[in-house]
Amino acid sequence: GVPCRNASALGLPGDRRPLDALQRCNTGDAGRQTSPWHHSDPVQNIPQLARILTFHVVAGKYTKADLAQLGTVTSIEGSPITIDCSEGFEIKNATVVAADIEADNGIIHVIDTVILMG
Repeated sequence: GVPCRNASALGLPGDRRPLDALQRCNTGDAGRQTSPWHHSDPVQNIPQLARILTFHVVAGKYTKADLAQLGTVTSIEGSPITIDCSEGFEIKNATVVAADIEADNGIIHVIDTVILMG
C-alpha cells in the first residue's frame, strides 16, 4: 500500500482518511505495475498523488441511483467523471464492485481500478 507519511502535505481537506483508505487497499506489486507511477514510489510526486486522489472524490452525497440520473459529476480536482449505469455500474473506465456504502462523510463506491483525468 501507499505509506501515509504526511497527509497535510497533499493539501487534502480533513484528516488522513483518503490515504488510509488507499493504504488499506494494499495492491502490492501487481497494482504498482499498472499504476500511473510505473514502479516508482507515488509519494515522491506529492502534487500528482494529490491530483489523482482528489479526482476520486466528489463534493456531495450521491447514491448509485443519483449518479445514474446525473451521468457526469465534477471531481474536487475539477475534472468531469462520467457515470454509466446502463449495464452494471461504471465510473469512467472502472467497474463499481461495491456501491452505496454509507460513511461518516458521504457515500463510498468501491471501484476496481485507479481512474485518471483526461
